[in-house]
Amino acid sequence: MSGWRQLQVDDGSEVPAGRGGAACTALDGRRILCFGGADREPRAFDDLWLLELGADGQGHWTRVSPVLKLSRKRKLLPRSGASITYVPGPGGGPGKVYVFGGQEPASGAIFDDLLCLDTSSWELTDVTLEQQVQPQQTAQPPPPQPPQRPPGRHSHVAGLYEGRGLIIFGGAGLRGPLADVWAFQPSSDGAVDGSGTSGSWRCLSGGLAEDQGPERREMAAGCMISEAGLLVHGGRGADGGLLSDILIFDGRAGRWVLSQDTGVPRCAHTACNAAVQQHAAQQQPATSGGQGAAAAGPQPADSSGSTKAGGGGGAAPGAGNVLLFGGFDGEGVAGDLLQLTFRREQRGAGSRSLRAELRPVKAAAEGAPQPRFAHAAAVLPSTDGTSAEVVLFGGVNAEEDLSDVHIYTL
Repeated sequence: MSGWRQLQVDDGSEVPAGRGGAACTALDGRRILCFGGADREPRAFDDLWLLELGADGQGHWTRVSPVLKLSRKRKLLPRSGASITYVPGPGGGPGKVYVFGGQEPASGAIFDDLLCLDTSSWELTDVTLEQQVQPQQTAQPPPPQPPQRPPGRHSHVAGLYEGRGLIIFGGAGLRGPLADVWAFQPSSDGAVDGSGTSGSWRCLSGGLAEDQGPERREMAAGCMISEAGLLVHGGRGADGGLLSDILIFDGRAGRWVLSQDTGVPRCAHTACNAAVQQHAAQQQPATSGGQGAAAAGPQPADSSGSTKAGGGGGAAPGAGNVLLFGGFDGEGVAGDLLQLTFRREQRGAGSRSLRAELRPVKAAAEGAPQPRFAHAAAVLPSTDGTSAEVVLFGGVNAEEDLSDVHIYTL
C-alpha cells in the first residue's frame, strides 16, 4: 500500500547528527550509505553512516570507519554538497562508491577530488586519473588542450553512468554555477594500483555551444532515467533566481534532448526514479493480494528518455516513477511530494512532442516528513520485493537540522 511512514530505529543504534547537504546512495540489498553534510553553524561532517533496513520494518545505523589509503591526505576532509555514487560489483556483489567534490562551508574551500570506497574491504583510496595522450610536438604551437578533469564543485547532480561509471552535471564552482556534463569511467580491467582505482574523465558536453545547453545552476534535483539518460529539474541560477525547467541529457549522443518549463520553481530538493526497482519487482510472481504496486511499472526506455514504440500515448520512462520531494520554492520550505509524468502532444500533421508535467501526489499526513530542503534520498526495493521505496534522510528547515528517516512506498 502506498504512503509515508517514519522509520523507527532499533534499540542500541546510533543516529547521525542533524544535517543538510549530505549525500546518500543505495547499496546492494536494503542498505543506504550516507556521507558528510553540514549543520547550520556551519560545521561540516566527514562521517560515513550505513543504514540497514530490516524485514521487521525497523532500521539500524552503523558509523563506518573506513581504512584510509589516501596518497595525499591523512584524513577524509569534511564537506557538504558532495556526491556519492554506487557502482555494483561483478555479478551483483559488493561494489564501489565514488565520492566527488563538495565544499567546506566555513572556509569556502571547494573540492575536486575523486575518491573510491570499496564496500567489501571498506578501504578508501584516491582514484588515479589516466592522462589523455598529448599530440606530438611540431613547429607550430600546439592547440589548447581541453581540461582532463572537471573543476571542483558542490551541490551538483550525479548518477550511475552506463552501469559502471559516474556522470555529473552542474553545481557551483569557484566562479559560480556550472552547466557542464562529465562522465568518469574506470579502467576496463578494473586495475587498482598503490594510489587507488584508475580511470578517466570525459566532458560529454564539450562539443556543445553555450546556447545549446541549459542555464548554469546549482542545487538542482536529478536522477538517471536510463543507463545514459540524466534528468534534471530546477536549481538556482547564476543570478540567484530559482529555475523550474525539466531537462534530459543523452550521454551517448552528447546533447540535451529535452528542455521544458514546468512552472514549478524549486531548489535543494530531491528526485528519485523508482522505475528500476519496479521493473525488477515486475519479474517476481504476483502476491496474494493481486498484481501488486509494480503492475504499472515502466516501459523500456532509450538513452534519451523516450519510450520505445508501442503503449498508448507514449509516456516517458517509467511514467509515474520519478518522484520529487521538498526543497525551497522561493517563498518557503516545501514539503510536497510531486510526480513527474510525460505525455505526447500533437504539434501538427504527423508531429508530436513530449511534454513533462509535475503533479502533486496525494498522501496521508500520518508518517509524512515535515517540510525540508538540502535533504538526501535514494531508492530501495520494498520489504516484500514487489515494489519500490523512496528513502529520505535529514535536511534542514527554519527550526532545526534534521536526522530523521522517512519512507514512501509506491
